[in-house]
Amino acid sequence: MIRQATLQDVAAMVSIYNHAVEHTTATYDDAPYTIEQRFTWFERLAHAGMPIFVFEEEDQVLGYAALEPFRPDPAYRHTVMHSIYIHPASQGKGIGKQLLNTLVSAAKQADFVTLVAEIDGNNHASMRLHEQIGFRYSGTIQRCAQKFEQWLDLVFYQYDLR
Repeated sequence: MIRQATLQDVAAMVSIYNHAVEHTTATYDDAPYTIEQRFTWFERLAHAGMPIFVFEEEDQVLGYAALEPFRPDPAYRHTVMHSIYIHPASQGKGIGKQLLNTLVSAAKQADFVTLVAEIDGNNHASMRLHEQIGFRYSGTIQRCAQKFEQWLDLVFYQYDLR
């Protein structure tokens, strides 16, 4: 089931995120987060009115998703971006799709205009998922990041929420 995240979920969220940091290019962060850093992130988003959801099954958090401001400048106030992370043992089970649909609905309800996805250029499964939901490809920044001793391309997709 998908529900609003609470501070009690932060430890599970950190564990899921840090696995992505240490083993994937789903995030370009290259150092694990502490629980304290994730509490700060959680409180910042909550204070800004940004929703954070978890997918929970049998009292275990198997994934989470959040909306975040796209950029800090006021002109971007109608645009948000999202992040979705799934526990590695639960990937490929449709949890990401359910969370993404929930984020699209939440962004529409909040009267945002554009939802942006930033995806690693090698993450073809994520690109296909976004296309299935209705996101459109909007550009690639090539060789903009380096992780695991390889250059990475950042691909942008966007969803028109109107």
